[in-house]
Amino acid sequence: MERYITALSYHVPSETVHIFLDITIYVFLYITASEEAQILSVESLSAKQQNMLAVMDSLNMCMLENDWEYTPEDPAFLWTALFYTIGNYPNIRDNESTGAIKIDSYEGIMTVYYKLIQEYATGITETYEELPALPADCCVMQNADTEYYDFPMGDRGISYGKIASWTVNADGTNTVVTELRAADDESLIGAYEYTLVDNSYADGMADPMFAYTVRSATKLQAD
Repeated sequence: MERYITALSYHVPSETVHIFLDITIYVFLYITASEEAQILSVESLSAKQQNMLAVMDSLNMCMLENDWEYTPEDPAFLWTALFYTIGNYPNIRDNESTGAIKIDSYEGIMTVYYKLIQEYATGITETYEELPALPADCCVMQNADTEYYDFPMGDRGISYGKIASWTVNADGTNTVVTELRAADDESLIGAYEYTLVDNSYADGMADPMFAYTVRSATKLQAD
C-alpha cells in the first residue's frame, strides 16, 4: 500500500492534489450543512417571517383563552382564530385603503371582504380549502352583502406576542416558538411550538400577507 501511494504522489502534481482535497472538503461541508437545521437570529428575520407573528400570536390567544388545541378543521376553531387574527392585525397590508376592511369604530364593527378572510385563513392552516359555514353561536356575522362579514371589534388587553426562536429544518419546514407575554411585567402567559411550511396559495399572489402557513401547533409546558 505504501508503494502505491508513493507512486501516485509522484505522478500527480501536488497542486492538483490540494485542489482535489479542497473541493472534496467543500462538498462534504456543504452537504453536511444542508442536512442540518439552521437556527436563525430572531432579530434578523425577514419581513415575510415576521408577518407570521400575526397568525401565531393570535392562535396563541385563541387557544389559551378558550382552552383549545389546534384543530383548524373545526369550523368554530377556524372562525374564532380568524376573529383573533383579523381583529389583532387588520392592516398587515393596507387593507382599509383598498376597501377590503371597513372599520366602524362607533358601532365597534369591522366589515371584511370574504377574499381577504380567505387569505388570512391560508396562513392559519395548511389544510385550508374554503371558508366553512358560520357556526350558530359564532360572533362573526355574514353581512347583508354576502361578500362581506362583520367582525366585532375587541381589545386584546395588556399582552403581546413574541417570536422566541426560528429554526429552518433540513426538510424545508420551520420550527418556531412563539410566546404570549403580559405587557406590564413581561411574565410568560403561554407558549406554543409551531411547524410552518410554505404557503402554496402565496405562489400566485403579487403581494401575499403570509408566505408560510401552519401545519401544527403544540403547547409548551412552563419550566
